[in-house]
Amino acid sequence: MPARRQRKIGVGVIGCGGISRVHLQTLKSLEDVEVGVVCDIDEERARNCSDEFRVPRWTTEYEAVLSDNKVRAVFVLVPQGKHAEIVIAAAKAGKHIFCEKPMAMSVSECRAMNKAVEEAGVILQIGYVMRFSEDAQKVKEWLNRIGRPVVFRDLWAVVRGSPARWVHDAQMGGGTLWENSHWFDFLNWLFGCPIQVYSRLRRYKPEDTTAWDTTLVMVDYADGDIALWGEAWTAPGFGWNYIRYRSVRPHLDIIGPHGSIHFPAPDGSKVSALFINNAGDEPVETHPWQSDWGATANGYRREVEHFFECIREGKQPLCTGYDGEWAIQIAEGAIRSNETGQPVRLPIS
Repeated sequence: MPARRQRKIGVGVIGCGGISRVHLQTLKSLEDVEVGVVCDIDEERARNCSDEFRVPRWTTEYEAVLSDNKVRAVFVLVPQGKHAEIVIAAAKAGKHIFCEKPMAMSVSECRAMNKAVEEAGVILQIGYVMRFSEDAQKVKEWLNRIGRPVVFRDLWAVVRGSPARWVHDAQMGGGTLWENSHWFDFLNWLFGCPIQVYSRLRRYKPEDTTAWDTTLVMVDYADGDIALWGEAWTAPGFGWNYIRYRSVRPHLDIIGPHGSIHFPAPDGSKVSALFINNAGDEPVETHPWQSDWGATANGYRREVEHFFECIREGKQPLCTGYDGEWAIQIAEGAIRSNETGQPVRLPIS
């Protein structure tokens, strides 16, 4: 007897900005998914998105997406200042939710979102793509070979060139701490439970802005690992071309008792290298990175495929709302630490 054909999962996309193109390309290629509606507060952008991706309906009201009985899952791709409102409404409407990073603008918003999702019995996946990237997974694999605990150091130059003005708004975008919170999630994925944050923050952007644009954040982990992460507005991007108008080259060093991991390679190429202490001065293994920041192109596809796998199988995603909350714990803790000049213990109540 032939296998029963599985009913397609109806999807609505809320937010038609830059990341929507990435996700819609994947969504339109999946045989068991049907995108029925796209939404954006900008009518022209919603209409253009509908035309480009051949989606039958568009709207400027996200409530219209949530009231559509054919929509079983939604992709929330709006600026993070609106995430909590829409995710909570989507959960109450009984929709499964893929929410782009960062999860929300505060720990309290994250907790309200998680409560709504839990009460509704729906799935919430946060779009921290590095968990699905081969580049990042290679770092996680190598971590076992250099031993624990480690000292982690990373430097970025991204936000200066961001074309999205809302990124620099404290209420809607959050600046470097929220825009680059995928690195906080990456740290948590590598090292486990963060217990303390210490930070220094600066505002160097000459135009009007309300968010911190330059950060140095140190995170202590329960197992003894220490991570230092930074982003500098004063760095214009010091290397390769990056998405849209940005350029970035992170410098990553992870030092363990048995070896170390470094990116880029000593010659400046986009290659990560594993060194083992008793193996001489040459790397024992290298890995070419597809992008400056370690998120491979198919990582976006894999995270979307994983989301629908979780829906079909009724399982929790690799990056849950509780994982998303931990990244915001670090960001919010960094703000408090800068205000007090003292380390801040996590979790923040």
